[in-house]
Amino acid sequence: MTSTDPERDAQVRAEHNALYANSTYDTMVTTEVDYLVHASQSDDFWNLWDASVLAGFASTITNRVVGTQHQCTLKANRVDEDGDETGEAIIVTSIYCDGEWTVYPSLTGIVEGDSPVRPAGTEELVEYMAERVNDWDFADDVIEDEIIELTDDRRKTMRRALAQTANLPVTDLRDLILSLPVRQAVTDDHQGLDYRSVWYSSQREHIAGWLDEYDGRGAYNRKNPSTSSKAFYGRFKCAPGLLWLAEALGEDQDTCRRAIAAADEAGPNPASECGAFRKVVPWSRIIELLDARLAK
Repeated sequence: MTSTDPERDAQVRAEHNALYANSTYDTMVTTEVDYLVHASQSDDFWNLWDASVLAGFASTITNRVVGTQHQCTLKANRVDEDGDETGEAIIVTSIYCDGEWTVYPSLTGIVEGDSPVRPAGTEELVEYMAERVNDWDFADDVIEDEIIELTDDRRKTMRRALAQTANLPVTDLRDLILSLPVRQAVTDDHQGLDYRSVWYSSQREHIAGWLDEYDGRGAYNRKNPSTSSKAFYGRFKCAPGLLWLAEALGEDQDTCRRAIAAADEAGPNPASECGAFRKVVPWSRIIELLDARLAK
């Protein structure tokens, strides 16, 4: 928000500079002044703040002035069981310009130690944190224990929809996934069984959780929600998850190994890895595997 009076806006910025430079967000909040409204951040900034809190990260927001420029920086770190920061940090820098706060792309991303920021967009950062939820205080996730038995009529309905549209609603795909075995030999051999560094305890749980709110913004703050399983397969950025899906649906192990090897060679960018995997196991092949699975 900004004043419609240019002189008042300049005064507000001067007061903001004098009172809030080099202070913490807590100080800003506890100072009750009417011009704090000028510190209102963008949706992207608060979505990343919300994601860091939900993920259990140690998060701080610092306000400062660099030259004549107002900057507000969110820093979020994963913490170990002793509460000490560990691993890479999320940095989100917002700049006040022309009466509004805007997340600055080149100063927003992932950083390790004293290295420069590796720029990353809002969705990538939300997913990064969601995959690293501090979960040692949580009980075993319900999804891992959830098993869905598909009736014959439900299978026939899903198979008919697949034949007509070459697609499935994500709710149907999720239910089918939850009817499949968690353990898959090639996936387990590739990724191992230690999932303590992420919020899920298997790739089945990962995909089921991802699909649970896929038709809305959900925890991943999706800008383009969809009900399409085909869209999910094209957008999902976890090659081991795609491997598990193909293997669990019945893809032969040699093809699975070839696909994940292609993904590994294309890394380390998740989008490149998944693109390489999908060249070996395209959506048209997933349709065949889905049809065969539903026919059983």
